[in-house]
Amino acid sequence: MANLTVASAVGRLNTAIGALAGWTVPPLPVGLMAEQTRQMAHQVAHAFAARTEIDPSRPSGRRQGVAVGAYARTHVVVEYLWRIRPDAYAADIAEAYDGEADLIAALVAVSLVDLQVVFSGADRVVADDRRHLAGSVRIVLTHSIALA
Repeated sequence: MANLTVASAVGRLNTAIGALAGWTVPPLPVGLMAEQTRQMAHQVAHAFAARTEIDPSRPSGRRQGVAVGAYARTHVVVEYLWRIRPDAYAADIAEAYDGEADLIAALVAVSLVDLQVVFSGADRVVADDRRHLAGSVRIVLTHSIALA
């Protein structure tokens, strides 16, 4: 497994989101977007690393070394917003669920030789403005990072 930084692993996820039809990756996580931007947002999602843990041993039981790197588990949160129209509420909610499924499939498909992506869970809620479904998808990345 080649070494991969947390930033480049998360970058791959944001690239996958941007490649999905209709989805946009804002420059900031959804929770940090300006209020005016949030009001206009539709099908926006942004991945960010919430926590990284180093696994002190390789799967074979050998100790990690500078030459090999360290196995890491990075917990990633992908926040998204999906606009809901009051006159098409039920249809937009159903469409948002389908959009979330497409988003999860695209994220998991990022798994490569040097990066394993595992779906961990998802939450969603109708935002306070009643005009957006706000959701978060949690995934765990397994990769190695350089020690030197």
